[in-house]
Amino acid sequence: GRPKLSVREAVYSGDRTEDDEMMNTFRPVSTKSPIHDIISVGSANIILFSPEAELVLSRKLTFALRYLSFWRYSVNDGIYTTDIRKMTRETDEPGKKLGKSVSQGAVAELMYIPNKHISVWIYAGILWAREYISNTGAGLETEGFSLRASYKF
Repeated sequence: GRPKLSVREAVYSGDRTEDDEMMNTFRPVSTKSPIHDIISVGSANIILFSPEAELVLSRKLTFALRYLSFWRYSVNDGIYTTDIRKMTRETDEPGKKLGKSVSQGAVAELMYIPNKHISVWIYAGILWAREYISNTGAGLETEGFSLRASYKF
């Protein structure tokens, strides 16, 4: 089939004030961010930009290639776990610039749908640390692999 080109983007607000003991961000029903298969980043304080190409190889097999790039929405907030309860990276302090760019990398996905009930996804990718990750930790790249299957009744 012909390739399908698209761009996905997402903006998740961050905490307004870290000192007020309240999480002032929109909490979606599903707390998984679009990048959760590769890195455990929650749906708070991130901006995601992802150009992608999808190619239908056959009636049952589809291949997708994505380039992910994401940033912190606010420098007054850090990065959260997927349940958005605990900040995993610190916020900027006065005079200390940790950076907005979090990570970027490539992801490949292979989806196999043998019938109307079963779907299988193989997902693999690599994300490289950008300035914020490098300035708040070891700054290592993240490699991920995921195998998922679902059954629809």
